Parts: sequence; structure tokens; C-alpha cells
Amino acid sequence: MFNVGDKVILISKLYMDTESNPLYGGKYGECIGIVEKVDLCGPYIYQIEWPLLNTSNDYRENDLELYSGYGYNKIFNDIIEVIYR
Repeated sequence: MFNVGDKVILISKLYMDTESNPLYGGKYGECIGIVEKVDLCGPYIYQIEWPLLNTSNDYRENDLELYSGYGYNKIFNDIIEVIYR
């Protein structure tokens, strides 16, 4: 289970790879999402903000993975996260 404020990545190919559903390692690279809201009603319980894309969307738990903090774009994502706080 994820908590509000956790950094996550989208790993499910169910949503394709779009600007509002940035598949990690896909067209949108290493886009990191932030858990904004957890609502335990229904299957899509996590609201994820994608700061680099200025969008958000809802997901199931198995669509996401906790961000490990490693990758070529980590510093850039960390800077963007600080800007959007």
C-alpha cells in the first residue's frame, strides 16, 4: 500500500503510454508521480500527480511501483518535485 506523498512510477501497460498515463521507461521517460490521495472505495484508489506533465490520474495498486530513486533522470525529477511543493 502506498501513502500520500510517496513517489511512484506507472508500470502497467493497460493505459498505453500517454501524457496523462506516463509509462515508466516509455515515451515519457522516467516520469515520477506523487501520491496525492488514497481513497479505499473502488478499484482505482490512488490519485497520482505527474508534476513534469502537469496532470494527474487515478490508478489501482498493481498499476504502480514505489520509486527507488535510481535512474538517469533522478536529479531532474527531484528538482521538479521541489519546485511543485
